[in-house]
Amino acid sequence: MKNLKKILLSCFSILVLSVFVLSCSDSDDNSPGTSRIKVGITDNPGDYDEVNVEILDVKIKNSNGTDENGWVSIGIANPGIYNLLDLTGGVTASLSDSQIPSGFLGQIRLILGDNNTVVKDGITYPLNTPSSQQSGLKLQVNQTLEPNFTYDFLIDFDVNRSIVVQAGGSGIFNLSPVLRVSSVANSGSISGTVVSGFIRYLLQLW
Repeated sequence: MKNLKKILLSCFSILVLSVFVLSCSDSDDNSPGTSRIKVGITDNPGDYDEVNVEILDVKIKNSNGTDENGWVSIGIANPGIYNLLDLTGGVTASLSDSQIPSGFLGQIRLILGDNNTVVKDGITYPLNTPSSQQSGLKLQVNQTLEPNFTYDFLIDFDVNRSIVVQAGGSGIFNLSPVLRVSSVANSGSISGTVVSGFIRYLLQLW
């Protein structure tokens, strides 16, 4: 019986040492880790029947520079046309849900298509995107993302301030976006050591 206990003790010691070595290896890992980001969109009510915006992609950039370098696509779950007036009263649409390297997040950009329209009094008008916005709608975030956290970014689209009607009754509607982004961070990490059924069995024998 004593020999059995010695053998079991040796096995247990080896297991504990293995866990310790693996823990040390993890702690010495200099990789930045990853963070989960969710991007959604909502809207304030507007004086239109519909405001349809085609969203094709979501991109992020790890700096707040104004150049076109460094943008990375994180994809979009359902690329297509979104009626912003369906997204009022607390209703939101999920655009993207991705794991990205942790660290500084400078900007988020929505890439728009050409199928943008406004419906006013039952009549549909093209919603023109100025040349300055055709590369996408940029939002400054300037937030450091911590590893193992989930960040919910909600883009609030103010329709009444974002649509400009040309004077003279021309029926020309231009998109001049007024956007606001808010974020909520939630920790999803769990740390600790799980004791397997085999180790518990060894402990019961002592």
